[in-house]
Amino acid sequence: MKSKQKISPGGLLLKDQLISINRVTKVVKGGKNMSFAALVVVGDESGHVGFGTGKAKEVPNAIKKAIEAAKNNLIRVPLIDGTLPHEMIGEYGAGRVLLKPAAEGTGVIAGGAVRAILQSLGVHNVRTKILGSNNPHNVIRATFNGLLRMKDPIEVAEGKFAIKFSTIAIFFILIDIELLFIWPWAMLYRSLGWFGFAEMMVFLGILMLGFLYIWGKGGLEWE
Repeated sequence: MKSKQKISPGGLLLKDQLISINRVTKVVKGGKNMSFAALVVVGDESGHVGFGTGKAKEVPNAIKKAIEAAKNNLIRVPLIDGTLPHEMIGEYGAGRVLLKPAAEGTGVIAGGAVRAILQSLGVHNVRTKILGSNNPHNVIRATFNGLLRMKDPIEVAEGKFAIKFSTIAIFFILIDIELLFIWPWAMLYRSLGWFGFAEMMVFLGILMLGFLYIWGKGGLEWE
């Protein structure tokens, strides 16, 4: 998984969504302590989303703490035309969530916590499926695990471009070297005779084998 970079919430127009609020009772000596645990998702609907939990004796305070925690837990996810760049399965504990990009007009096919995350992120077309536990905490963490591993298509394309460019450059260098050998051979062809001709054919054959090998491996395909 790629490392998470700290994203400041400053300057982002974040909206929050309450996922769940649970009452927590802790048995202590002399009685019971009751509090509330809130689970919240925040996002700017433009590629930034985060989640957080908060616990307090009163519901408003628990929600407030959860919102602050979510703002400190923001991630950036690359999007393409309102959908995800590629398919991914996020995992956390017993939770597994399938995330699949979808065509325009599909809508957000997701439920519960997953829908809240994707809507806060700014995804308009996507297909999802919960493959493991339905526990909201596991589902949210599994969804974020998948989103964190989404690859930026621009960065991927730049990496491929660099590799292809190097391959093509080496290929043209080989052609130049070949011409450097062929030119003096052509000038001295008559004096070298059949022996010189055979040597040049061996040289050209080796170059051709290298060319066919690169071609067969897809090294000359420009994507």
